Amino acid sequence: FVCLDPKNFHLQHISGWFRNLPDIGCTYAALQHYGASLTHHEWAIAFPLSISACSNRNVHLYSSRIQVMTRKGGKKKGLGWSKSKRDLAEQEHQRNKIRSINEALETDPVDVRSLRQFALSCDGFVNNEIRRKVWPKLINAKTWKYHDETSNGEPDVVNLFKSHKDWMQVVLDVDRCGSRLPAGIRASKRRNIQRQLLNVIMCVISSNSNLHYYQGFHDVCLTLILSVGETAALALANKLARNHLRDYMESDMIYTKNILELMNPIIMMESPQLYQALQESNVGNVFAISWLITWFAHDFDDPALSYRLFDFFLAHHPLMPVYTAAAMVLRRSQEILGSERDVGFLHSLLRKLPQDIPVEDLIEESMILCQKYSPVQLTNWVKDVNYRGYRVIECYDALIYEVSRQRPDSVIQQLIDEGKDPMDSLDDIDSKDESDGGIFGNVSLLTVSATVGAAAVAIMNIVYGSWI
Repeated sequence: FVCLDPKNFHLQHISGWFRNLPDIGCTYAALQHYGASLTHHEWAIAFPLSISACSNRNVHLYSSRIQVMTRKGGKKKGLGWSKSKRDLAEQEHQRNKIRSINEALETDPVDVRSLRQFALSCDGFVNNEIRRKVWPKLINAKTWKYHDETSNGEPDVVNLFKSHKDWMQVVLDVDRCGSRLPAGIRASKRRNIQRQLLNVIMCVISSNSNLHYYQGFHDVCLTLILSVGETAALALANKLARNHLRDYMESDMIYTKNILELMNPIIMMESPQLYQALQESNVGNVFAISWLITWFAHDFDDPALSYRLFDFFLAHHPLMPVYTAAAMVLRRSQEILGSERDVGFLHSLLRKLPQDIPVEDLIEESMILCQKYSPVQLTNWVKDVNYRGYRVIECYDALIYEVSRQRPDSVIQQLIDEGKDPMDSLDDIDSKDESDGGIFGNVSLLTVSATVGAAAVAIMNIVYGSWI
């Protein structure tokens, strides 16, 4: 839902933003009419529009209905809709959205542009069943390469993993991640998830000798496993490690520091007063390191928030988490400006995120910042003596050609059943020019094709009497 405070919200602003989105919106005339008669204790709630069809990027919308209620949950002043009717309308909206997403997935080649637009819409990809199909397509993570590549504790693979320089650190991090697992799950299920997490991490770092494990990568991998399952998580983690998260997987922190510095010009341009206060306190930007290297997965208790942000990050530029981090700081500007300029206090304040954050608002604010200050502008602004560039930018141009030539999963499975290599069939697809200018300026996704070694592809169950 989109909640508007009629006294403090500018209808013209939100109207302009919604015009850029294909599948949500509100009835502005109704809001203006009813907003004029509301007291400061009341809100106007705009229910999301239903999608009736989405084909070839043309989305047809139904009109929305407005419901007025008091902020404290008082008596509702209905406009003709009962709660049951609203629930039915919302269910119909979700069904239509899922149907449209599936149509984009079955287009040959896959309609990635429409999938990106759905990532922007309210609730993103709706549920984890859809995410399992969509997330790999957003970055061309070839999950079909990992099917049936399992092993039951093969000695050679186990020894390979245990001989890795980061083995013990990974084991410790996996052991400590229990607090992030769903509450109330059986002990056997918990151990199984931890086995999967250990396997995914070790597969990725063992098959990419140039990558260095960092604490926080396990948070990303765990979120992937909980949302899309082990096989898809392995494909996604391997692709992300080589691309979106590449800067964090160096032998030192220089590239990570460069990414953190990108927050500064955004905050400075948006709120010079806030930027000055942060500079005076010498708080720096280390407080945001876990936000970026884990895509906020380490900092939110509710996994649904992480899933929604992953929808957003996977569908957009690999530097998008920087914009979200800046948006998070900016939305807390009054709290920061009203605090003492003590480095320890401010670091503690900023590091701990509010758990009731309206994630859809945060995504909207991130998109607005990305449109105002492009990744190219940011990377040109932030250069110092330790500047080495950005790995994600170096790999950037590989995406458009690769992602635009993806075949639907049904076609891939048919080719596999016929004993054909799905990669050979890509030569039959005319690469289309896929530009994202209408969604987020001159930025696009990042992807680089990767082949995983046979030893690392093995998803095995390591059985020792505990989860390791």
